[in-house]
Amino acid sequence: MRTMSGASKPADEDNSFEHVFRMELLASERARTRALTAIFLSYFVFLGGYWLLQLIGVQSAVRVPVRAATVIMITLALYEAVIARAIRKAIAERREIAWWLWYVNGVIEISVPTITMILLADYLTTAVYTLATPAFAIYFLFITLSTLRLNPRLCVFIGVVASLEYLCMAVVLVRGAEVPEGHELMFYSWPYHIQRGILLSVVGVTAAFVAREIHRRSVRVYEAQAERAQLLNLFGQHTSPAIVEQLLRHRAELKSRRQRVCIMFLDIRGFTRFSEERAPEAVVDYLNTLFAVGVAEVNRHDGIIHQLLGDGFMAIFGAPLASEGDCQNAVDAALAILTRVGEEVDAGRLPPTRIGVGLHAGVALTGLVGAEGHREYKVTGDVVNLAARIEQLNKQFESQCLVTQAVLDAATPKVTPRDLGEIEIRGRAGTVHVYQLA
Repeated sequence: MRTMSGASKPADEDNSFEHVFRMELLASERARTRALTAIFLSYFVFLGGYWLLQLIGVQSAVRVPVRAATVIMITLALYEAVIARAIRKAIAERREIAWWLWYVNGVIEISVPTITMILLADYLTTAVYTLATPAFAIYFLFITLSTLRLNPRLCVFIGVVASLEYLCMAVVLVRGAEVPEGHELMFYSWPYHIQRGILLSVVGVTAAFVAREIHRRSVRVYEAQAERAQLLNLFGQHTSPAIVEQLLRHRAELKSRRQRVCIMFLDIRGFTRFSEERAPEAVVDYLNTLFAVGVAEVNRHDGIIHQLLGDGFMAIFGAPLASEGDCQNAVDAALAILTRVGEEVDAGRLPPTRIGVGLHAGVALTGLVGAEGHREYKVTGDVVNLAARIEQLNKQFESQCLVTQAVLDAATPKVTPRDLGEIEIRGRAGTVHVYQLA
């Protein structure tokens, strides 16, 4: 995955992660060029101080090409300032910079230590020793800074260019040079300079590895967050974090398939009249308090709030992740909600409230439904329709929690069920065996 591209697209045409990521890298590159501009200007100040010392008669053991170095430092500072301005303009226009320009820039910057050593060679008693001056360390500075571009190929390229430039200098300075008496033989040894040249390439490869790892892990973090956001969008912000973590580990469970589920419908009795008699803000506060109780208990019992229905909600137990205790969890959650609502009413945090809960279990088709760009997780089947009808039966029996035989076959309630027998369901052929839990 290339970090820099030659394409230039307006912001409204490319909002992909890679484009946004490259825009952030441009901001980082602008900061890097500003830092280099400051470094070059600081060195220019140093040269000015050295020049003043010479004017007042203070001699230095090392001669420095003040004029040439000054011209080079000013030129480089101006160059980096121009680059920073170009980057700022590109960021403002949200367009990318051609990839080959980064390679040209890399060659120019990595040549700074080479040019510096060439200048120093004319001012040292022994020209070979210019290869051992601190200017050599500047290679590592630029190779290390190249990591900020998160372009592994560019890092390797800069390391190789630095290696070649250094080795070419070594060939020119060492070839045919005689070792002065009393001087260190190591600086005239070919293996020594070859090793240093190889070291520069190795540092470039290391920088490439670091850049690749940072980029790869950044993409991985983004994809993980995007996947998490997608799941929250599918199942709602009220989905338990624990459930989200499980879904991230079992992504395949979102594919369409048949599975056994337990469906819960919850409805607030008399909500229409309640909302007519109160201000909208009071109604919203009431719903938030009541739903907070319901959502918390559904999540605590490994269920998922599938849909908020205005004056109630639909919850799923057993999809997209199934377990042997889904019906038991649904029953426990329903009874816990009734208990918690009663406690909230007794504490004065809720006005007198009566709710109805219906549970039914069966096989449904679960999975993602929709088109590219907008998908929803749906549970489709007769089990959903029947669970809704069971909840409505609470009005007929003046009850608060009704379940079907299919639910009790897989669950043991903490209360003694009241057998209501076979009940005819409006719009359905046949009867359904229903029990009252509360």
